[in-house]
Amino acid sequence: MEIFMNLIPKEDKIYISFPYDPEVIQKIKEIPGRIWDPVNKVWIIPVQNYPYFSTIFGENDKCKIYYEEYIRKESSELNNKILELESKLESFKLLSQPFKYQIEGSAFLLKNKQVVLNFDLGTGKTICALVASLALVKEDGKSKILVITPSSLKQSWINEMEKFFGKEFLSLVSVVKGERKDREKIYFEFLHRDYKNYLIMNYELVRNSMDFEFLKDVDWKCVVLDEVSRIKNFRTQTFKYMSFLRAQYRWGLTGYVLENSLKDLYSIFKFIKPGLFGNYGGFKEKYFIETHISTPTGKHWTEIEGYKNINELKDAIKDNLIRKKRSEVLVDLPEMTTQNYYVGMSAEQSAMYSKIENEVLDELNREVNPLAKLTFLREVCDSPEMLDGIVRESGKVNELLEILRELRSNGENVLIFSQFVKFIRIVERELIKNGFTNLITITGEDSEATKWTKINAFIQGKNIICICSDTMAYGVNLQENCSIVINLDLPWNPAKLENRIGRVYRQGQKKKVFVINLMSEGTVEERVYDVLVGKKDLIKDIIGSDEVKEEHFYNREFLKKLIEHGEPNEA
Repeated sequence: MEIFMNLIPKEDKIYISFPYDPEVIQKIKEIPGRIWDPVNKVWIIPVQNYPYFSTIFGENDKCKIYYEEYIRKESSELNNKILELESKLESFKLLSQPFKYQIEGSAFLLKNKQVVLNFDLGTGKTICALVASLALVKEDGKSKILVITPSSLKQSWINEMEKFFGKEFLSLVSVVKGERKDREKIYFEFLHRDYKNYLIMNYELVRNSMDFEFLKDVDWKCVVLDEVSRIKNFRTQTFKYMSFLRAQYRWGLTGYVLENSLKDLYSIFKFIKPGLFGNYGGFKEKYFIETHISTPTGKHWTEIEGYKNINELKDAIKDNLIRKKRSEVLVDLPEMTTQNYYVGMSAEQSAMYSKIENEVLDELNREVNPLAKLTFLREVCDSPEMLDGIVRESGKVNELLEILRELRSNGENVLIFSQFVKFIRIVERELIKNGFTNLITITGEDSEATKWTKINAFIQGKNIICICSDTMAYGVNLQENCSIVINLDLPWNPAKLENRIGRVYRQGQKKKVFVINLMSEGTVEERVYDVLVGKKDLIKDIIGSDEVKEEHFYNREFLKKLIEHGEPNEA
C-alpha cells in the first residue's frame, strides 16, 4: 500500500502522520497498541509492533534500523536485569535459592512491568512473583503489593513465603478474611502500618462494595493475579471492578493462558496491559474465523471455526508474556507413567448408559442444549447409583479396590480425584466397608480451615488415601509425600486434568510418578481421553505448547460425533 507518510522513530515509539485517508486509518487500526494523539494529530505505535506496520505499508529503512536496535537493547536490558537481581539475592536472605529460569522470570516481571508469567504447573510461578515483588519492596520499604488469588490458594501463598523467607517475613503480610468488621480492621492496619507490604485476598471479595472502596483508593506498587484465568471473561462484574485498580506493575500468573478460546487471552491482557488489542470486535475480526449458522426453524448463531493471523498475535504479546515449559526447565524430574484401566459396565449400567446416550443425541438433533443429560451420561459411567440412589456394585469401585490392595503393602500415599461429590461419597463408603480406614476426603464443601487441616494430615502421614474433588487441583503441593494419582473420571477441561497431575508431578518430586485413569469401556470417556491426550491443536503456534480447549466438547457437531463413536475433527 503506497501513500506519503512522515515517520519519526523515538522514545521506543513510531510517530506517524499522513494526509487524511479513511482507508489508511482503517489499516493503522489493525496494528496492536496503536493510539491517536489528537493534540499533535499523529498516530503512535509501539516500536515492537513495527513488523505489523511493515507488513501493511512496506519497509521503512529508518524505522527498521530503529526497531532492530530496540530488539538488541531489550535483550541486553533483560540480561542486565537478571544480573542485577542475582546480585541482590544475598541481601534477601532466602532460605531456599530460586533456579536460574525462575530468576529470569522474576527479572522479566520487573523489566516489562505488565506481564503474564505463563509457567507450567510445578515450575515455581509463585517464587518468581515473590522474588520480583520483594525487589520492589526493598527499593523503599513502603511499597504496597496486592495479591489476588482463588480462596483455596491463600494459604499456599503463606506457605511459600514462609518456606523461602522464613516466619519473620509473615509480619509484612496481611491476609483478608472474616466478616466485614474483621476485614475493615485488617484494611485499616495494612494502610496505616508502613511495615505491612503484602495484602493477600481472594477474587470474590473484589466485587464486594466495602472491600472495593478500600482497594480502589490505594496506589498499589504491584497487583499480582494468581490463576489469572479467573478473569478470562472481561464482561463479568469481577473484571469490571478489577479494572479500577491502580498499579505500576500488573502481573498475571497461570499455567494456562488459554483454557477455552482466544477470548481468554483478550480478557487477561485487557487487564494486564490495557489497550494492547483495542476493542473486542476488532480483535475477533482480526483473529477469529467464525461460521454463521442458520436453521430452517429460524435459529441463528455463530461458531468459532478456527483462528487466523496467529503469528501476528504471538508477536503482539511477546514482550508481555514469558513462557516456560516443564520439559524445558525441570530436566531432573523423574519419569511419569500413565496407565489406563478400561472398566467393563454391568448389563444394567450399560442399558442406562445407552438410554441416556440416545436422549443426548436426540436433543442434539433437535438443537436442544443437552448439558443436563450430558452430566447424567458422565455420572452413569461412574456408577448407576449416582442417578437413582440405589446401592449397587460399580465396576470402577471394584477396580479401585483391587488397585489399592496392591498399593497398600507399599505404604504409599494415594491421591484420588473425581469431579462428582456424590461419587466421592460412594467411594468413601465402599473403601471403609472394605477396611480402608486411613482415609481423608476433601471437597468444596469443606471450609478452608478444615481443608488445610486435612491436607496437612495427608502430607505428614503415611499410607493415607485422599479422595478429593477438583478443589484439590489448585495450589496444593504434594510432591514430597505422594507420587500416585488416580483419576476416577476425567474432567473435560484439559487444564483441570493437568492441574490434578501437577499436584505431585512438580519440582521436588524424587519418585517415579504413576497416573492411573479409570474409564468405562466403550463409552464417551474413552473418546474424551483420546481428544484430551492425542488430538492437540493450533494454540501451539501462540504460546509454544499444545492445548486442547474445553469449548470443543460443547460444539454441537463435535459433540455429536464424539458420542456417535466417530472420529471428531478438531474444532
